[in-house]
Amino acid sequence: EILDQEKYNSRTVVFLNVYDNNGSILKRLIKTKLEKLNQYYVMDRYVVAYNEYVYFLNENEFKVYIIPLKELEVRRVVVLEEPKFYKKMPEDYYKWKKYDNPNDNFIKDFEKWKTTYSRINKVIVEDNFLILQIRTCKKDLEKFALLFYDIDSFELKKSILIEDLLLGSKNGRYYFIANGDPSRDEDTEDLIIN
Repeated sequence: EILDQEKYNSRTVVFLNVYDNNGSILKRLIKTKLEKLNQYYVMDRYVVAYNEYVYFLNENEFKVYIIPLKELEVRRVVVLEEPKFYKKMPEDYYKWKKYDNPNDNFIKDFEKWKTTYSRINKVIVEDNFLILQIRTCKKDLEKFALLFYDIDSFELKKSILIEDLLLGSKNGRYYFIANGDPSRDEDTEDLIIN
């Protein structure tokens, strides 16, 4: 949510709103001021529940915002360990610009932003782990890595390199689309679920 739409050079945004049953806003959480115009609205964000907590993550940050459901306030922010192969998002990504041909040029930028840095593309909780799937963006590695963080300590316990896109999990089983993301990766047209 953009709180000060009329401002041009900077904006105050809220990444997470909490609503009551009637659709009215109870709380605005994770508020930040963005000094430059950008296209952060096309970034992915993740909200996952675990026991009495909600965890919030942005695709471009290895930070977990921990929100107790009873308090509905950010209790703490944990900076997660990045793997050695992590490729940070360049500063000019998601920068606002006017496109002469938005249907082509914006789409090309969008694809570049989503596939050329180690963005988080899935977050789940399973088997007492907070699991992030990120792109590796290294030609000598598989497309993705699964990062397993202990749900209590948030220590990185293991990582697995994999070609497949994580869909989700249930009862200790993990489900993937073979060969990656059908909207962004080649060799996914058969839609094989592993």
